Amino acid sequence: LYLSGNPLFEYTECAVARKAVCISDIAESIEARNGVYTEGMTVTLVGIISERTQKFIKNNAEMQFITLEDLSGVAEVVVFPKTVQTYRENIVKDTVVIVTGDVSTKDDEIKILAKSILPATKNKGGYTAKPDIPPVLQKPEEKKTKKLYLRIPSRECSEFRRVCALMEIFPGECEVIFYCADSGSALHAKGLLTDPSPYVMSKLSELLGEKNVIIK
Repeated sequence: LYLSGNPLFEYTECAVARKAVCISDIAESIEARNGVYTEGMTVTLVGIISERTQKFIKNNAEMQFITLEDLSGVAEVVVFPKTVQTYRENIVKDTVVIVTGDVSTKDDEIKILAKSILPATKNKGGYTAKPDIPPVLQKPEEKKTKKLYLRIPSRECSEFRRVCALMEIFPGECEVIFYCADSGSALHAKGLLTDPSPYVMSKLSELLGEKNVIIK
């Protein structure tokens, strides 16, 4: 998990607005062969460029290879010459960008073949993004009395890590209690408080299944 100071937390509204996917979701889908993400599918990612290398090919055309990190994982992005020419000024190390490209699984390596690379914009007015929550629905007094119960396969499962990452992005005042199916034990996540907005609840249902997400 990333620490709360990770600069990507300031771009969550951008990621939601662009319908960006998590890098880890692509990798897990390809590995599981569940058809959610497949060869040639176009996806959008919002992440920070942690590494960038150049390669010159035929006719001295320039390609670039980017290591892109989001809150869930790392992906290699391949930028072909025409795309480099068009978006060169946006390909800068340690900047947050919006990458749209096609999924490639050639040679059993997952890569994104970039079509566009645009600068990402920060959240309006601050650190926490809370999409889909009209002000009239934000009632702190109700949040204090509610608890969120989540059933997970185990504490070591990928779902647990991804849920924790989601809650770090969307902090709030709702307590979270995990039920581990493998051990039958309850895990009270001290200090892990979230905002059970419609968006967060929908993402939790996608990750764990609707019947495994209860708030009361």
